[in-house]
Amino acid sequence: MIDCYLRLGFQVTESEDGLRIGFKPEMVHAIVKEVWNEQPLTRSDVERFYEKLSSLNKGYRNLYFRIVAHGGFLPEALDFELHGLTVSDESYIESLLSGRHVELYPHNEAAYRAVTRGFKQHRIGMVVQATGTGKSYLLARYIADHAKEKILVFAPNITILDEIRKAVGFSAPQVTYRTFQSLTRNRKDNGLLRAEHILIDEFHHFGAEIWGSALQEVIENNPCAYVLGTSATPIRPEGMIDTVDLYFEGNLFYELTLPQAWYYNILPVPVLVQSAYGLDNELDRLQRKLERSGCSKGKRYRGNWIWHVWISKRLWEHRRSSGSSCRQAYANCWSSVATSPI
Repeated sequence: MIDCYLRLGFQVTESEDGLRIGFKPEMVHAIVKEVWNEQPLTRSDVERFYEKLSSLNKGYRNLYFRIVAHGGFLPEALDFELHGLTVSDESYIESLLSGRHVELYPHNEAAYRAVTRGFKQHRIGMVVQATGTGKSYLLARYIADHAKEKILVFAPNITILDEIRKAVGFSAPQVTYRTFQSLTRNRKDNGLLRAEHILIDEFHHFGAEIWGSALQEVIENNPCAYVLGTSATPIRPEGMIDTVDLYFEGNLFYELTLPQAWYYNILPVPVLVQSAYGLDNELDRLQRKLERSGCSKGKRYRGNWIWHVWISKRLWEHRRSSGSSCRQAYANCWSSVATSPI
């Protein structure tokens, strides 16, 4: 397995607890342990591994664990995935050797299996996951597993599409990446888009009047395609539209909310920082400091930094007294500059 990881560009270090895997130099993101079991691993077996491995989490953020069980495992052995431990069989090694491997964190392994189960019952469905939990990699795994089939990938902008391409990690000629905007610019050509799979990232944009109708046309033109959407915010604020029910037939394959991501340490819990800042006092302090500086009045006003103080103070006073807009307040202040003493 060491050679497999090295070919993927991962950093690998051997230890008595397993292979320490890093996706970036001098970092450890995962510990992978191979076991040659004669019987499929049970929940109790994995719980013992979890108790031992979880103690290694100290000093790392978001470290996860993978057990590669050559003798297989029971479905109950996957109960620890939200806690950061997943279990794989020999098919995982085959994926490493395939040249199309996309590594997933345990919570996304659970999401991907949910997608696979969902598509056995429905043609269309979606995944809701908090921002920062790896939806791009989830889509990349789907692309990797269907790379020989025609796939259309839609997202709001090129940046997101580039993230998905990077996560895929290999050239896939059958995959077409398009922004939502491109569908509206070349609407007459949308009828030519054909695919066996349609992936829609940030699918809540589906609710937009123009983009949504164009995307709906593509889906209707491919009545046999599997359609998968991902988003962190499925409810559109205008009209409180639930895009899951409206566009994905209510088929929620998997959900990982932000509170869940915090609870399971998938995402760091934010620290609330509050502060109070008195602009009046600060500007007055700077003004007094300038007056004691010994500079002539003209020099003080000609200094670039005093202009910032002077303009800021005038802006602050003007807005407090008149309640005018920022643009008007700036215009009035700069108008005053022309007649200020120098």
